[in-house]
Amino acid sequence: MNLIVAGLKRDRLPIAICLLFAAGTGLVRNYYNLPGLGFNSFLTNAILVASGIFICGVFWLGRMLAVDRPDRPLAYLNTNSEVEAVMRNTVKTLMLILPVCLFLPSFGLLKSLVGFFQPYAWDALFIRWDVMIHGQDAWLLLQPLIGYPIVTFFFAIAYQLWIFFLYFAFPLVCLWRGNRELRQQMIISFLSCWIIIGVAMANWLASVGPCFLEPMIGDPRFQDQMAYLATVNDQYPLFVLDVQKELLDSHLVGNHGLGRGISAMPSMHVSVAFLFALFGWHVSRWLGIIATIYCVVILLGSVHLGYHYAVDGYVAIVATFIIWITTGLFVKNSILKTSAP
Repeated sequence: MNLIVAGLKRDRLPIAICLLFAAGTGLVRNYYNLPGLGFNSFLTNAILVASGIFICGVFWLGRMLAVDRPDRPLAYLNTNSEVEAVMRNTVKTLMLILPVCLFLPSFGLLKSLVGFFQPYAWDALFIRWDVMIHGQDAWLLLQPLIGYPIVTFFFAIAYQLWIFFLYFAFPLVCLWRGNRELRQQMIISFLSCWIIIGVAMANWLASVGPCFLEPMIGDPRFQDQMAYLATVNDQYPLFVLDVQKELLDSHLVGNHGLGRGISAMPSMHVSVAFLFALFGWHVSRWLGIIATIYCVVILLGSVHLGYHYAVDGYVAIVATFIIWITTGLFVKNSILKTSAP
């Protein structure tokens, strides 16, 4: 019980954010009579997060046993003080992980409402911004550099692996026993990005992006780009095209369930990748380098695969940086840093 209370006290603000966000989403769902947010939604996310934690835990224990090579592995683990400390911290962190498992499907439902409250009316402006910055559509600028089927396939795989941040990387941040102030900054920034960028800004700047511009807006501007991706798909399976088709089909039939919704500006893929890059540089140089490289891949891939205009990523980076800095100042000057360890 003491561990549960300590966990609730340590992470009281992010827990409150998750619960209030889920409650608000529930009110929206009930008011508009929308599907989703049932127990199965929570359970699915809980299983995914638990699977990520379990896999990382097995890897960590295996590495410990491989390094120390004890004669009696089970007895060694049972009496190891580091294992005990990790288990105690895991129990405390569950008080945050469980509300996060409510938070993620809540966002999924609200994302599906982008374009529901107001029409998609910003694409033309974002296209003009792209041309103004790059001299032409951003995908055309990238095409001579990365417009090769095998390279496109690589970007598609990397783009799909972004889900790793949700169900592996973020739970590990929650479990991290390093710098408590940095941990709080990362957790609150992560939740804030989803709410501010993924919900508020996405609804305000409702846009569909290149891949949906023709079927939803009637503008064939990116027809050549989508034709190129279809050609690549004949050689290498581009699962992103299947996802795009599923999103479009759901939108056309008015399905506002979980995992649905079309939104281009700002890019949450870029936002989350950039946020982890910021966090990575504060943890170690190598982690920062790896996370930054992946962020660049996501930024380029978001344009190359037709999901986003380049400015979607630029705006996401600026907004994420502002949230990161603001949250850092808040954490540094609040009582959060004096919370129970």
